[in-house]
Amino acid sequence: MPCTVITLDKFQIFMKTPKRKIDVLVVSDVHLGTYGCHAKELHQYLKSIEPKKVILNGDIIDIWQFNKRYWPKSHMKVIKHILGWVSKGIKVYYITGNHDEMLFCMDVNGQF
Repeated sequence: MPCTVITLDKFQIFMKTPKRKIDVLVVSDVHLGTYGCHAKELHQYLKSIEPKKVILNGDIIDIWQFNKRYWPKSHMKVIKHILGWVSKGIKVYYITGNHDEMLFCMDVNGQF
């Protein structure tokens, strides 16, 4: 969580920086699961805001380039942060793009 550090002589005081409140967050073309993804930077930003509504506008997970062997912790942190918002009651809408449309073509058994 972002914080402000104040140093007084030999003591440091850590104060939480308030999260910026925003009405709508629109995120698109993240391409989680790829080497070029900037998941660390995105996660840092997500931690600094408090949205009322989130719109994931396509290509959040890149199925075209997806490699089971490449899914760093930073990519999972983005997913967990968004799911944390869902658990807090923040409305999250997912609009598929051309790189992630296959995620929603499967039935509950993982069949296309």
